[in-house]
Order: sequence, then C-alpha cells, then structure tokens
Amino acid sequence: MPIEREFKYVLHSPEKLWATLEPVVTPGILIGRADIVQAYLGKGGRIRKREWAFHSNPKQAPVERIFTYKYDLTQQPGCLEIETLISEEDFNLAWSEATHRITKTRYLLPCNNTPGVWELDLFKDEHGIYLAMAEFEVPADAGPPDRLHPLVRDYLVYAVPEDDSRFKNRKLCERKPVEKLLKEIA
Repeated sequence: MPIEREFKYVLHSPEKLWATLEPVVTPGILIGRADIVQAYLGKGGRIRKREWAFHSNPKQAPVERIFTYKYDLTQQPGCLEIETLISEEDFNLAWSEATHRITKTRYLLPCNNTPGVWELDLFKDEHGIYLAMAEFEVPADAGPPDRLHPLVRDYLVYAVPEDDSRFKNRKLCERKPVEKLLKEIA
C-alpha cells in the first residue's frame, strides 16, 4: 500500500529563491525541474500535468499526466496515495471538470544520504510567484528529516505541523487567501 508522510516548510522570498534556482542545471545541486498544472476533482481525486525541463533520471518522461487519489489516514500518520499515468485525452476531460487549479514550478533537491525526497514548489499566478513551500516526502514509517536542506534552512518561515490542513495544495490555489495565511504565521 503506498503510504507517505509529508513534512512541509513555508519559505520566504519566493522571487529570490526563483532567481537562485532557475539558472541552476548542475547535477548535485538540482535533481530536476518541472512546470506543473494541477487541479482537483471531487472525493480526493486530483490531476496533474508535469513537464520536465530536466531530470537527472534519463528515463523520466518529458511530459506526464497523472491522476492521484489521496486519503488522509486516521489510524496512523500519513496519507494513502495512489497514482497512475493517464492519457492526454483523459487529462483534458478531467481538467474541464476540475476546480482549485494551481500552477507551480517544482525543483527536486538532493537529499545527501537521507531517505526521502526534497521538493521545493513555487506557486504562481498571472502576477508572478506568491508562495514558496518545500516538502520532504518519506515512507509512512519514517519521521521528519534529521536536518533541513540548506535552501530550506536559509529561507524557513514556518515548519507546518502535520495536522495543519491550511497548507494542503488545494487550499493554496489563490493568491489573496495565501497572503492572508502568510500574515497569520509571520
């Protein structure tokens, strides 16, 4: 059963982070970079199109369309997550029905001998970048990272408690509510 835990970190200065990361394509500094559009269907379903600008794994498809079902577990920490690739036609059909649309750029950061994956997302709208958030994803039986990735450490504003649902992606799709939320945690 695919169970994962996510530890989220809100970061400051998203435009500065973007300027730091965008020109970097050196292996060891970044593992990958992708532009993502994501939206939500009812009852826990979501769709995502991920277009890789580069990825250190040469087998990674340049464009992926993914359907995901997520369910927050009640008997243990973590989330049941089931993902499958879907066709462009299926993606387009689901997109026409979906709500809570998000556009973001994702950077995959190296973990340096730590089990898990560091992802740094920059959320965007027509006015630019409005949120920077890092996630550390681990298997259900693992805990938070022993140490923060240097970029996360240097830009950290708020380590999101696992039970803080305000930082679920679905709730981060609009700039004004996010700006209000950022003022609350500042």
